[in-house]
Amino acid sequence: MYLSLELKHQVSQEKQRRKQMGKTLTEAAPGQQLNIIMPGVDVATVIQVLIQIIEAPKSSPASLSRILRGKDLSITASEVKNVINYYTLQKKKVR
Repeated sequence: MYLSLELKHQVSQEKQRRKQMGKTLTEAAPGQQLNIIMPGVDVATVIQVLIQIIEAPKSSPASLSRILRGKDLSITASEVKNVINYYTLQKKKVR
């Protein structure tokens, strides 16, 4: 999470982001385990997908999977889409 360098802004930003997330990374609803790691997918694969999304933000899941397969990572467009959906990633408009 990126925060302002000014302390009063940091506190406000952190509260807002935690509110948006609905829960912190250390809190889960009673009787519920918080899982920040996508089940059924290798962590290294998820990290590579996320890196590729950062490097090529306009790419489709099919393009991302082709790029990653070119780097010897076996992943389908459907699996890339699942990573995007699991982490609720959205394209942001540039201001």
